[in-house]
Amino acid sequence: MGIIEIEHLRKEYGETVAVRDITFSVEDGEIFGLLGPNGAGKTTTVETMVGLRVPDAGTIRVLGLDPQTGKAELRRRVGVQLQESALQAKLRVKEAVALYASFYEDSEDPAHLLDALDLSSKRNDYYSALSGGQKQRLAVVLALIGRPKIAVLDELTTGLDPSARHSAWQLVEEIRDRGVTIVLVTHYMDEAERLCDRVALIDHGDVIALDTPERLADQGTHGKQVRFRPSAPFDDAVLAGLPEVSNVEHDGSRVVVSGSGNLVNAVILTLDRQGVTADDVRLESGTLEDAFLSLTGREIHEDQPATATVTAGQRDGSVSVRERRGANLATSLRSRPRRGSLPKGSWRTLVGTEWRLTRRTPVGLIWGVGLPVLLLVIFGSLPSFSETPAALGGLTVFEAYLPILIAVSMSLLALVSLPIPLATYRESRILKQMETTPIPPTWVLGAQVVINLGLLGVAMFLIVVIGTLAFGSHFPRDIPGFLLSLVLGAAAMFALGILIAAIARTARAAGAIGGALFYPMAFLAGLWFPVQLMATPLRLVSHLTPLGAAVDAMQTSIAGNFPSWRDLLVMIAWTAGLTFAAVNQFRWE
Repeated sequence: MGIIEIEHLRKEYGETVAVRDITFSVEDGEIFGLLGPNGAGKTTTVETMVGLRVPDAGTIRVLGLDPQTGKAELRRRVGVQLQESALQAKLRVKEAVALYASFYEDSEDPAHLLDALDLSSKRNDYYSALSGGQKQRLAVVLALIGRPKIAVLDELTTGLDPSARHSAWQLVEEIRDRGVTIVLVTHYMDEAERLCDRVALIDHGDVIALDTPERLADQGTHGKQVRFRPSAPFDDAVLAGLPEVSNVEHDGSRVVVSGSGNLVNAVILTLDRQGVTADDVRLESGTLEDAFLSLTGREIHEDQPATATVTAGQRDGSVSVRERRGANLATSLRSRPRRGSLPKGSWRTLVGTEWRLTRRTPVGLIWGVGLPVLLLVIFGSLPSFSETPAALGGLTVFEAYLPILIAVSMSLLALVSLPIPLATYRESRILKQMETTPIPPTWVLGAQVVINLGLLGVAMFLIVVIGTLAFGSHFPRDIPGFLLSLVLGAAAMFALGILIAAIARTARAAGAIGGALFYPMAFLAGLWFPVQLMATPLRLVSHLTPLGAAVDAMQTSIAGNFPSWRDLLVMIAWTAGLTFAAVNQFRWE
């Protein structure tokens, strides 16, 4: 029984059949190739094999495990280099390797792997500064960091120059020598011929041939031909009687012998026993290109419809969510391993890494913390903000603005700082790369929420402290009511931010949606004009928005009263509705 067993695999995307009927097995310790043109179904096959997609039919066993029910265990024992994946642009090489190493109990030494793949000199470089070949080698490092039993390498050398391709080939052979079984996905004939012990030729979602590269090549030309110049005449029957020989012909002074198997040695040794030397020997054999042409009637590099490279982001809305388990957040939460099954320190390392990335691209720091504090100083310096209008219920204009500034920080962090990185991660397939590891992609989402909540806490602390010490405002008299209002308001706004990340196809779209929502919500929360002085219809609308309800509740607590149940229920309702929508709309790719 093979280390990988796939029988009658089928996968469809709506009316598109990506994998029709694929059956093969992979033996322990071999390099097994999936060879075929773009769109043949290779990537869908291996992504189904490692549990990234759900098969519509057929059975799969990898290391004796079903990739769906045994997903958590499989992720610890199978390393995957995806055809299309990336890392965060501002992530250093050493940080990426340390992060992925933290996902495994028994990880490889990062320094050793970086040295083995000639990346030691790049360890302090950002991912964005690496060349295409260096990014590919780093992807292999991350696939091997968990000491996998199986490594899946999908189009490893696509886009590399000839020198880099040969270096990658040497690397694959070294990986196999370390006892790792390799599944190599490629559309390069020379790559499969050089590296693979066995090759499955795939076309239009079917395995059309499976054998060693040599035997498949022989099928393409119906055998081998040996051409040589004999040193003396001989009887053709001497060679024609050999089991390896099918035909003997003469081409001028040369002899052409057709056959199969170990043809060259059989011909040379037989002639030598007859006292004849074969000079200027040339072996002509077929290639995998010949085999593919013979089996399909066309060349492997002819343009093909991209039937097998359909991703969740490319399918139209008519495709059922059930076609890909884990496609949305709700399914992911059910199918992911529990946190307790992961090494200690994984969560801390992930949050620390995301925090470093936040500092290097300080959108949240500038807008979510810097802007509200700047507005605080400006408003606090205006004489009119020290007045106490009757409409504000005993609060100065400045005190009424403190909750508004907190709400500005909350909305900018939730609507801009949170969804843009998440949309970027999905757009560049960083989240999909995470799916190949034991870490749940939900942790990435959680780390972003934690970081932005931390920034909100910093902003709130600065606003309250500076407002109290520098401008004489009163700290909220009803602290429990204030904190409850803050928590419920943040919950509603961050749920909205996750929903934006869920529905935005690109990071640019996420920023545009978040910005478009910020301005009307900030207006209705009273940033430009106090809500208490608005017309009655606008006041009602304000109190029905999550941000407006949060501001009204915090203003009430600053005045010393517990927030109204109306405001609390509005925030709770928004949180529940937005969370439900975000969970059902969120996609990892």
